[in-house]
Amino acid sequence: MKKNFYWFACLACAVLAFSSCSDDDDKNGPDVEIPEEVTGVYILDGGSFGDNNTGISYLDSEGKVTEDIFKKQNNRALGDMGQHMIKYGSKLYVSVYGSKTVEILDAADATSLKQLTLTDDQGATRAPRMFAAYKDKVYLTTFDGYVAKIDTASMAVEGYVKVGPNPDGITVANGRIYTADTDGMNWPSQSTSVSVIDINSFKFEKTITVSLNPNYIYADSDGDVYVICMSDYSDDKSYIVQRIDAKTDEVKTVEGIKAYKMTVADDIAYIMFNDYYANEVKFYKYDLKNEKLLSDNFITDGTVVSSPNGIGVDPVTGDIYVGKSNKKNNGDVYIFSSEGKLKSQFETLPYPSEFVFMTNK
Repeated sequence: MKKNFYWFACLACAVLAFSSCSDDDDKNGPDVEIPEEVTGVYILDGGSFGDNNTGISYLDSEGKVTEDIFKKQNNRALGDMGQHMIKYGSKLYVSVYGSKTVEILDAADATSLKQLTLTDDQGATRAPRMFAAYKDKVYLTTFDGYVAKIDTASMAVEGYVKVGPNPDGITVANGRIYTADTDGMNWPSQSTSVSVIDINSFKFEKTITVSLNPNYIYADSDGDVYVICMSDYSDDKSYIVQRIDAKTDEVKTVEGIKAYKMTVADDIAYIMFNDYYANEVKFYKYDLKNEKLLSDNFITDGTVVSSPNGIGVDPVTGDIYVGKSNKKNNGDVYIFSSEGKLKSQFETLPYPSEFVFMTNK
């Protein structure tokens, strides 16, 4: 199996995110009400390749965990290799890469409203990857080289735009859609492209050249875009973060950090670095606005989290959630305070990778 695809299959990436692909990453977007309370947390458990064991765990406000709320509510399995999950409006959107399906759920109770299967002009099924959302539309990368636009009211695909090879991460900023084009099915990847789509016309605009093998992509409140470039997972350019300037599209490497995945909250990046081959794990905290490393380990109490594959931040308390994979048996979620001290830990299905925080606003 190709090395890059190994990561996608085994870690059920989320590719990131974010989560990195937040409901609205556009710096000119509408004002958002500030939540006062988190009422529950949905956790996408990606599952292990070929085992059809993707699920969604749910943590309620009292600390009770429902291991697979999707199966409980819908009397069926979610599918094979859960990839990404976001909340937008009153709905959850879940991409299931191995099953090549998109589930649209009622966020209030995780009941399925619609299951989408995306196809090309020849009727071949497209494999869904990651979401971003903006102004009543949800945008989705598909691994055959496209971005799909889904209308949130009709829950139907309105169109596609061709981008670079095997796009994964996606974000919205500056009136544009940005995709990280991995070329992941043609290992060793030769892609150095971030594709740019004008969001109003929904037409391809241009390509921005970054480092080798871009995977995850994020944006801050100024519209600067951050790309995690994996290279070949072994050289000195692997796992680097590059910043695309909102005004000039100039690309610069962010010094002093390496990243596998991250999430952005209030312009602070919480970064997880997990080098599978070197068995090295790091947890950085980085101020995007001031371009400053705040910590090279946001876990401050000595807790060891091996094989992390998911990260999220509570928008009210600042608690940090880290998901850990445990092969095929189960996963674990660690909850740290904003000061980096372990508050609690609980089990999930395998590969907890994405976190959606339900709030009262």
